[in-house]
Amino acid sequence: MIAEAEDEKSSAFAVSQEDIDAVLVKGNSVANGKYRIYHQFQKQGDSKGNIEFLKKEYGTGGFFVDFSDGMEGYVWYSGKGISIDRGGISTEHDLVLSWSKAEKRLRELIKDNRYLNTKEKDHYADYLESVSAPQYEIDIQRKLKRQRLIEEKRELPPADKRDTLALRFSDFIRDLDGYEKSLLENVGRGDLADVTEGKMEQLFSEPATVQQLLEFLKLVQGKPAEGATMTKTEKPSVREELRKIKEGRKEQEADVSPAKEKSSDSAKKPPAGKTEHKQPQKRKRRPKSKGAR
Repeated sequence: MIAEAEDEKSSAFAVSQEDIDAVLVKGNSVANGKYRIYHQFQKQGDSKGNIEFLKKEYGTGGFFVDFSDGMEGYVWYSGKGISIDRGGISTEHDLVLSWSKAEKRLRELIKDNRYLNTKEKDHYADYLESVSAPQYEIDIQRKLKRQRLIEEKRELPPADKRDTLALRFSDFIRDLDGYEKSLLENVGRGDLADVTEGKMEQLFSEPATVQQLLEFLKLVQGKPAEGATMTKTEKPSVREELRKIKEGRKEQEADVSPAKEKSSDSAKKPPAGKTEHKQPQKRKRRPKSKGAR
């Protein structure tokens, strides 16, 4: 571990691996600095190029840091590397981390998905967009953000997952391959190939569309979608949720129909307490005989 490296100097305060990681995940304490560092390591470049980048990105400066044990320390970075002092600002540093060792540990933290926190991950796509990164990079990050939301809801009961159904289903359709998307044409809904979450939520209020989506899922069921957000085993669950929406609409309509019939019947009946009088039928007169007067 880095904390046991040869560049650690004897000190009254021992710097642990946890302390080192706490310093590295703070970045250089400059706006978007962590995103620039993270983006650099996503390029999969060599260590030499990363080290030169880190020296330039960090420059010369420092910041205070709170360690997990409650102690406040100070971090100073320069051309020599990153100096860590657990007891505050000092010229006798507790540990000096060379840029080569900092680069190695940063690579490990990023690989283990421990560099950016959840909030930072969710806004990474916005950063990429602000620096005009390639669209495919932005799309990947937005997809990962949606998947994180879906994962958070995955273990919830079906009733509690309803609020993510539009997101999951629209994401599922967008991730299908060309052949599977073409099956939308078979149910007359080719317009849904790139449907958004908001539009999908609106469509759930249309019984005819819900039926079309159920028929579409039946067609897709026979062929797994490579790289799709929903796996083949999850598709029946989504079908069941859509079916429940459809059945719920039918129940609402069924509740309304008896009420209408009851209202119609009551309109035909006379008001309570009143007798309905029927007009007596007129008697037909017998024709007089010719000899009668």
